[in-house]
Amino acid sequence: MDSIAFLIEQGHADIDIKQDDGRTPLLHMLGTCHRTGAILKFLEYGPNCNAIDNDGSGALHIALEHWGTTLDTIRALLKRGADPNLKNRDGLPPLLIRKKYDRSSTVILDLLLEWGVDINAADRNGATLLFHLVSESALYTDVHEDIGRLIDRGASTSVRDYNGRTCLHEAVKSCDALFAREIRGFDFLVGLGLDIKAVDYRGNGLLHEIALRRGNHTSYHGSYMVPFWKRILAMGLDLEQKNYVGRTPLHILCTANTHGTRFKQGDIMPIDFVISRTRYLDNADKDGITPLHIAVTGGELYTKKLLDAGADAAACTAEGLTPLHLASRCRESNVVGLLLDALGRRSQGTSAGEDDSRQIQGADTMPSSAATPALKPVFGVNARAFGTSHYITPLFYACRSGRPETVSLLLEAGAYDEIGSTFDACLGFEEEDNLWKVPCQPADCYEDGAVALKLEDTSRRSVYKPLDWRSDGMVANETTRLGEILDMLAKYGGGLCPPNDRLLASRFNQAVVNDKDYTAACLIDAQSHNAPTEESDLSLASARPYPDLHLKLQLQIQAGMNSPSTYYVSLRETSVQALNNFGLIKPGDSSHQLLRRFLVRREYYLVEQLAHMGVNFLPNRKDKVCNFAVLVRHGFAALVEKIGALQAESRLEKGDWHAFGDKTRPGLWFAKRDLSSPKDRGENPVPFLLEAVRRELPNMEVVRLLVEKFGVDINEQQYTSKYADRENKTIPSDSALHSVALGETWWHVHQALLYLIKAGADLSIRDYKGQTPLHVALHPRSDHPGPFHKDAARILIEAGADVNAVDDKKHSCLARAQHDADIIQLLKSHGAIVTADAIFAAIDAKNVGVLRALLSGGVDANMRRDKPSEELVKTRGLDGLDPQEFPLYRAAQATSLPFYREPQTQDLKTGNKLVQVLLAHGANPFAKFSRRIADDNGVSDTDTKDPEGYEECTVVHELLCEKGLVENILCLPGLDVNHRDAKGRTLLHAACEHGPDYFVSSGEANAGNRGCVTLYQRLISRGAQLDMQDNHGRNVLHCMIGRQRDISTEKVEHSFTDVIDRAPYLVNQADGDGRTPVHYAAKRGTNAMVELLLSAGADAHAVDKYGDNALHMAPPKIGCATGRTIFQNLAGRGVDVNARNALGETPIFAFSRCARQFASDPDPRFRRARGKGTISICVQAAKEAGVDFFARNNRGRGLLHLAASESVELFKELLDIGLDAMLEDDAQQTAVDVAAASGNQEVLALFEKND
Repeated sequence: MDSIAFLIEQGHADIDIKQDDGRTPLLHMLGTCHRTGAILKFLEYGPNCNAIDNDGSGALHIALEHWGTTLDTIRALLKRGADPNLKNRDGLPPLLIRKKYDRSSTVILDLLLEWGVDINAADRNGATLLFHLVSESALYTDVHEDIGRLIDRGASTSVRDYNGRTCLHEAVKSCDALFAREIRGFDFLVGLGLDIKAVDYRGNGLLHEIALRRGNHTSYHGSYMVPFWKRILAMGLDLEQKNYVGRTPLHILCTANTHGTRFKQGDIMPIDFVISRTRYLDNADKDGITPLHIAVTGGELYTKKLLDAGADAAACTAEGLTPLHLASRCRESNVVGLLLDALGRRSQGTSAGEDDSRQIQGADTMPSSAATPALKPVFGVNARAFGTSHYITPLFYACRSGRPETVSLLLEAGAYDEIGSTFDACLGFEEEDNLWKVPCQPADCYEDGAVALKLEDTSRRSVYKPLDWRSDGMVANETTRLGEILDMLAKYGGGLCPPNDRLLASRFNQAVVNDKDYTAACLIDAQSHNAPTEESDLSLASARPYPDLHLKLQLQIQAGMNSPSTYYVSLRETSVQALNNFGLIKPGDSSHQLLRRFLVRREYYLVEQLAHMGVNFLPNRKDKVCNFAVLVRHGFAALVEKIGALQAESRLEKGDWHAFGDKTRPGLWFAKRDLSSPKDRGENPVPFLLEAVRRELPNMEVVRLLVEKFGVDINEQQYTSKYADRENKTIPSDSALHSVALGETWWHVHQALLYLIKAGADLSIRDYKGQTPLHVALHPRSDHPGPFHKDAARILIEAGADVNAVDDKKHSCLARAQHDADIIQLLKSHGAIVTADAIFAAIDAKNVGVLRALLSGGVDANMRRDKPSEELVKTRGLDGLDPQEFPLYRAAQATSLPFYREPQTQDLKTGNKLVQVLLAHGANPFAKFSRRIADDNGVSDTDTKDPEGYEECTVVHELLCEKGLVENILCLPGLDVNHRDAKGRTLLHAACEHGPDYFVSSGEANAGNRGCVTLYQRLISRGAQLDMQDNHGRNVLHCMIGRQRDISTEKVEHSFTDVIDRAPYLVNQADGDGRTPVHYAAKRGTNAMVELLLSAGADAHAVDKYGDNALHMAPPKIGCATGRTIFQNLAGRGVDVNARNALGETPIFAFSRCARQFASDPDPRFRRARGKGTISICVQAAKEAGVDFFARNNRGRGLLHLAASESVELFKELLDIGLDAMLEDDAQQTAVDVAAASGNQEVLALFEKND
């Protein structure tokens, strides 16, 4: 600061000069320097406190942005004229810069309010400080307290932002459903009296608001959002309430782009929940748009869910547009196929499964090639828009979209065009393509993303990256094209307007006059391919009705061209010539960048020319990308056919590429695969068939070409290097059948899978995990299956796949179908045998319906998994006794939850239902199994002969000890509640070890407040005997007090008191070691229990068989106040503080032995109680009780010998008392010798200093 003062006072420096970001020295100091004194000193020179930087932020904005700014700084700025209501360029006043005003910063808020700040000031969106606080609530634990502080200071809870949204809207938008505290924050706002039925200026209520959240559509957040949906619905809101444009929350949910979105198998997501609660799925908005209309524009996932739930696939908007129109327009080829299937079943009156079965049974039901007309058009395939747009059909939009895959599907389904409008659609392709290059949202769209729904709608979705984009950088929208579409239209019969010369010429002329050169060139190709005669040439005469076009073509003729078609042919010839002359191409090179450039520019003739010029298209060791794989992967069927033929012929003689199984036939099967180099793309390329079926868009033409023309091996697998069985191995992964069985897209299952099965693909082929395609279909490897995986499973089962196949981990097909009861029944109907792994899989999936389906038909509910083979145990490190677990034990174990989630009622309900099903099918709660001993010493206290390190357990006893779901077990008729396990424990003993005051139904404590039945009460009511002892002689009081787990006293206090009232004699009953409950209570350090026992007549002087009285148990806990209270209590009742046990040790010896452990006490009550001086306090308490510190045990050791290896603090305390560090024990060791032997340098250092 001295240098700054010097510059100002001596150098007359400009104190308000601005740097590049517009900040003056004051603003810079406020943003970087948190030394209050320096800032206050600078303010004395009078800088401009209302200066702003380039962002419009003033001194108070910058000061409040930093948490190090003090109240004195804020006060000084205000006194020197800083404007407390100044807004920056984002519309934020200083008040809103600091979004959190908790206890620590409330004083700053109060100061600002004193200077006239409006606590309800809003930003450019109309959001006040209260809005901001609610929006940031995920950052704070006690947000409701902060909200309360703002309200107390005048913050309005009725304020709305500029969209009319209330604080509850903002809370619903921001609340993190992962954290229960956030939902409590929402409840706090509701409790303030805010109107839960309030809507914003667009009519959106709280359900619309939650539907807008992106978390609804992610696997991680979505399942946690469902309870929040339920919470809001439970407040009385209507799930079908419409906003001012007539849209429901379901409409908004369906706006999600679901390409690549996959949900965890078995999870209920918001879309599933909302569909299940919606009474009328075809609810239309004011424009007649239903949720399905919106869903089809964004992918298959939500479309399929709606169709499966019964949504109308033929519903029309007010303009006559059907879902098929919109899916065709939005380039959603797979959705078109899905809709055509649904419409086809509607026509035939069949279900999805029946339709698949029919396709499997006869090869004639599946077209052998594209553009094969349907005998009868599918219902709705030729639906027309209303009014003057009657010419717009799904085929019209498909042609305009440039997706040959969509056009092919529609033509196969019977689409036709009586008036030739499809050629007009082709004429609009380039305009449509431009809309996708710069996607935009409609002006009236309120963040919901709905696009392309009306006739004049120019909005399109943002371009998504499909499943196959990573390898070469191309995306789906770069593969749209017209050539193949025009060929299909020209060649197709059955009512389609024929491509006569006049029709083509008219469209060609329009393309030329509008500078649509690509479209014009495609029309030339279509004319030459389908009517190659001189008379049909697109001549100048056809242009005379169009003066501008006539002039353009005249100029072309003057340039030496006889016709427009000659002009385009000449352009192509010039391009080819330039490619040849520039010397860019060397035979054998891949020239991948050129290839990609030509593909993106739709210069396909140049791609073909590359092949003629010797460019290598097949896999090569030096190339990361295979050119031919690019063509295959992106569905360029025409190029695949032409270039594939050239490459196959050229490589036949060399012998490395030919048809599979026939060396004399040209083909594209790689015959010299080197499995020793799995990562070498040249020696071990990805099979072309696998590349083809991995495409997201339909690719059947390429698949047929590879199988039927180029003779690839239909069962060929990709090989890769993986670490398996403790070594790196080259292993087979996917085959084409494995890939399509994943069910990622509609065409994979309903086209490719059917085709491959009919073509003879091996249904039993296995990958490196030993999984067949059926395994993969039932439970995809990622646990996030494709939407059609169940369809794939049904098709494979109906086709004869082995339903009893097991993978390398012995998982059966039934086990992998753990989430679907219908598939379970289908598997069983085809001969699947129920095994234990299937039962456990259903339990792990928490699927009651699947478990019931598995156990139906007399299946044993007590079966256990087979013990793994010695080889598996050796290679995979599996424990041979792990399979001992019973299904009932697994099902009744309390549902494990992430640390941040509180138990949900639904989790407990599901667990209890699983237990009910098992018990109903004969599960034995007294079944015995072996389990690894959890104790460190690994010694069992059972009377059975178990393997070393294991002990025998009984299901119900262990569940009672582990807070398991035992309600249904304890209600079983005839249940023997006094049944003993291998440790001699009854059910009551086991319950007392865990916490007998837990509620039977919920596993919560405490029982006293709500009158629910506890474990203790239920067992007593069923006849449990209080006076029974286990193998170690422990009664129920011993078990309650000496419980192993760290549970609070409140979980036993009610039953503890009741036992003493019912059987007071138990307070003096000794266990096998002669220890009474008082010993246990003293050891545990629970003074309340000690008092209860003593007041009930317990003998405080009782001695166990080792000579220990209760005080011998207590010293380890006297490091805290509670422990010292017990020590003093017992000593005050006459218990001898200097009594010697069998080792000759008095109680204080135990304290000396564990003094160092105070800092790491496993009991948090005592760990929290430690602190500096604890040892000194304990020693003083022992002095007051009359402890003899000079006592020695049977080995001649005193307290210093014990302390020498433990605590230097205790050692010093004992020295101060007068104990002699040089006193020898019977082994002639002094305390210093013990310290040296144990390496206690702190104790040794005491004597080094004395020297």
